[in-house]
Amino acid sequence: MHSQGSFDELFSGPSRAEVESRLRDYIEPRRWFRSKTRAIAAAALDHVVPLPVEGKEMALTIVGVEYEEGPREQYVLPLTWVRGDEGEHLARTRPHLVVGAVAVEGEERPRWLIDALGERHALEQLFGLVARGETVESDGCVLRFRPVGEGVGRALVEPRPIESEQSNTSIVYGDACILKIVRKLEEGAAPDLEMGEFLTRAGYASTPHVLAAIELVKPGAEPGTLGAAHAFVPNEGDAWTFALATIARSWTAPAYTSDPTWAFVGPLAQRVAELHAALASPSVDRRFSPEPIERSEREALGQALEGSIARAWALADARAAQLRPDAVERLGAMRARGKAYADCIARFIEGEGPAVKTRVHGDLHLGQVLVSGDDFVLIDFEGEPARPLAARKAKRSPFVDVAGMLRSLHYASVAAWRSAPADARNARPLAEAWHVAARREFLRAYAEGARPRTVLPQDEGARDALLRFYLLEKCVYELHYELDNRPDWVTIPVLGLESILEGS
Repeated sequence: MHSQGSFDELFSGPSRAEVESRLRDYIEPRRWFRSKTRAIAAAALDHVVPLPVEGKEMALTIVGVEYEEGPREQYVLPLTWVRGDEGEHLARTRPHLVVGAVAVEGEERPRWLIDALGERHALEQLFGLVARGETVESDGCVLRFRPVGEGVGRALVEPRPIESEQSNTSIVYGDACILKIVRKLEEGAAPDLEMGEFLTRAGYASTPHVLAAIELVKPGAEPGTLGAAHAFVPNEGDAWTFALATIARSWTAPAYTSDPTWAFVGPLAQRVAELHAALASPSVDRRFSPEPIERSEREALGQALEGSIARAWALADARAAQLRPDAVERLGAMRARGKAYADCIARFIEGEGPAVKTRVHGDLHLGQVLVSGDDFVLIDFEGEPARPLAARKAKRSPFVDVAGMLRSLHYASVAAWRSAPADARNARPLAEAWHVAARREFLRAYAEGARPRTVLPQDEGARDALLRFYLLEKCVYELHYELDNRPDWVTIPVLGLESILEGS
């Protein structure tokens, strides 16, 4: 890449084509790039919005990605450049931030075009834009930094990018806030922002409040979410790690009566029930008003699950050579129980009473829960990243989230005994006993918390039919995932299927 000395020149004239070519190669291996199975044909700078910051040349770019087949996508990439030593250090130590070297006319050493979300001064300037509530008009669109409520405040603290991000990028600003930048741009508000604003207004206390939004407004389109700032919640890590630690304690102290290690799931279930109560409350906002699940929708969901089950068995055949003999045998036994699956689906379709659908978390598991003191905070309301935006914002039964959490408890128990030290006596039976007790306690506490708030059907049979259907849907989803990614884990969803069909 070349420049006569101006940062803006990189995005105009002959330099623009060079940058676009380099961006094509840069985006493909990034962790936040969603379409790794698709062949990229080209990348283009759809929008370049210079950012009004001090002491730094920055631009927010929207990169359009064309594929050999299928629809194009857009990705959010804030860019800046750095000089000699700093750029060379980044190229050695954090190459995932470096787009490429830029030969600048009149300068002996190149400058380095980088992802601005990894550079401290750029992150400080980004915080300033959010804090001031700036609005920037450029390149046919409007970039809006919109405060929500009291906003993020003006006191800047040291930014710290969270390196483990996958589908998005988050930056922690001390104890002030966490700013999440959405990488894949879609038309309309992101679910995490919509849900966060609604839950903040509804007074739901067990999720971080929204403090600001970053939005891109283009003519004739709904504002797209580029980012959101949430209040920082002091925490000791996620509930997945916490669960593994509590299960491991039972290797030496399986005292389920005096100090049950599964007792934390009761308060956690209460927070989930309170979430669903807030989302089921009457609302003039049609995006959040509860609706009945009609017969036609039940039939469509049932047909979709039947198709997913059939594809799972075909995938199991294709992956058979990669599976252990015992896994192949158990899969065969589960495959032979087609009538049991049909009965579960038919019971859901027929319904034993009215059922409601609301907005839900959509991807609820122990990793989406923070442990904060002796309480729990639910985070990341984006839904399953692979699903289209409309599907992630669709209203569904609250049992989608209940099933997700129950399956996560099962996965935690298996992960715990599989990683137990060699001298841990009876690790597997103890972990399995933990799972049975934790599952029972979660369902008890959730029902206790949800029933008075009219989240659940009053009829016990109707509740059971809904739960089993969504557990079946989740287990089949897991079966697809494990067959494709972790063949050694296939027996976990198979155990889940056995439990559903056996009525436990």
